[in-house]
Amino acid sequence: MRKYLEILDLALAIIVIIILRPFTVGYFDLLLCLYAFLFFSLGRSLFEPLSMALVLSTFLLFNRIQSAPAIIFVASVCRMMKTKRGERIFAAVRNFWVSGFAVLIYKIVVSKSIYTGFATIVLIFCILEVIFLVKSKVHKKLFFLVVSMYLALLAANVSFFGSTNTLPVPPITLNFVLFAIYSFLKDYEDERQKHLREAERIRAIRKKLASVIELTTFISQRASVEETLYTLAEAISVVSGFKYVLINIFDRNIGKILRVAHHGIDPNEFQRLKNYPPPIENFYKLAQDRFKLSNSYFIPQGAIEVPTEYVAVLIDQSEAGQENGQQWLPEDMLLVPIYNSDRDIVGYISVDAPFNGKRPSIEDIQILELIADQIYKLLERSQSYQPLVVRVSRDPHTLLLTHSAFLGLLEQQLKSGQEFAVVILDIDDLTKINLQYGHEVGDKVIEKVADVLRSRTRRSDYVARFGGEEFAVLLKNVSKSKAIEITGRMLDEIRQIQVSERLHVTASAGIAMYPEHGKNYEELCDAAFRAMEVAKKSGKDKLMIF
Repeated sequence: MRKYLEILDLALAIIVIIILRPFTVGYFDLLLCLYAFLFFSLGRSLFEPLSMALVLSTFLLFNRIQSAPAIIFVASVCRMMKTKRGERIFAAVRNFWVSGFAVLIYKIVVSKSIYTGFATIVLIFCILEVIFLVKSKVHKKLFFLVVSMYLALLAANVSFFGSTNTLPVPPITLNFVLFAIYSFLKDYEDERQKHLREAERIRAIRKKLASVIELTTFISQRASVEETLYTLAEAISVVSGFKYVLINIFDRNIGKILRVAHHGIDPNEFQRLKNYPPPIENFYKLAQDRFKLSNSYFIPQGAIEVPTEYVAVLIDQSEAGQENGQQWLPEDMLLVPIYNSDRDIVGYISVDAPFNGKRPSIEDIQILELIADQIYKLLERSQSYQPLVVRVSRDPHTLLLTHSAFLGLLEQQLKSGQEFAVVILDIDDLTKINLQYGHEVGDKVIEKVADVLRSRTRRSDYVARFGGEEFAVLLKNVSKSKAIEITGRMLDEIRQIQVSERLHVTASAGIAMYPEHGKNYEELCDAAFRAMEVAKKSGKDKLMIF
């Protein structure tokens, strides 16, 4: 559209050149060019009919109306404004043909009276100013008030002195006075409107916060978690202004994202999303720091590629407006994490298709985050979802990290993109030890092994009790050879454990390297488990890496 307008501007400029030729520019016109340059530099936009009206009236006063369009073009190009050169040139072309047509109308309509000439020029540009720039009714009233004052003063000047030709200074002075008064009043009105908009925005935020408080009360009064989640999804749509809402929970036992409730999505489409749960690492691929707004993530269209089977495009391109930095696009994504009490992400809310067609403000996102906190409180109290969202970070027996806490840290480490190793270590024949020496001795063996792993790893590494006799170690920023060396030392230390004289404690270990053996925590843990099983089948008390 803009390209066609620029072509039209050029065509109209050529017409003006053909009709008004030749342009005669003298030395005195250079002073008028400086005068026009000052006016356009003081202006607020590239196309200001009021500035052109005042400049043209001055050219008319000095009988230089023929050269006015050319000088206005030069002054428009040279103006002091922080705009791109191309935009300034095309704005100057528009100023040229608009002022050229004004000159033509003046020549056709105006009589011998200078005052009529002034009035004609000013009124022509009054119309243009109102059509293109003066939006609000208050601005229009201010504009017409100031212009009326200008014409009245000009008429009084002509009546008193008889002719403006003999006294050029007062009309020029009136030009600056008019421009200064209108600019001042317009700035004042703009500031007032800005405060009104801000007050309206604050009222809207308070209304939404009141809705969040009502939701909190509602949640505490409901019994069915599933029903409440669906009702919450509907409430999120009303409060946040998004047509589609999807509530998702992480199941780290299977490494998948569960779709648990929605609003506005077609039931068949929601069922498809449930049938194809994406891996949890898909969320972390999207949840990058560059997309972070408040504690949430806004991913603009085209910023990152997502597998189509895991997402639903709920609005098509024909329904969306043009991309202008504020318009919500069909593939925009907003993910609002659901945090537990340890600030681990246990799920998220995704929304789409805002009713106003705009991308959300930071305040809108923060209100969604408040609702996400309420959703966690609901999930925390439910028997169905509590095991998924409530993490016990430490194993009470060994005080090492738990299985789920370790996986959470492993997810965060994957985001760094740096090389690291995952070690799965299993105590050999612990079942036999329990049968032969008793569970008390078996528990002591577990404690001793935990102490070895804790003492033989760096502060930056993580150690977890992964299962009954299984342990997991995350070794950060290590090469394959370094991981083998550290694991070897841990196995050596385990061989030195003394619980009883006849008991000889050993362990088998498997190592997986990122990114060589896997790109997500499922692949890495699986590779480390398989390597550990090979070590056991090869005679135990060994470490293995593929």
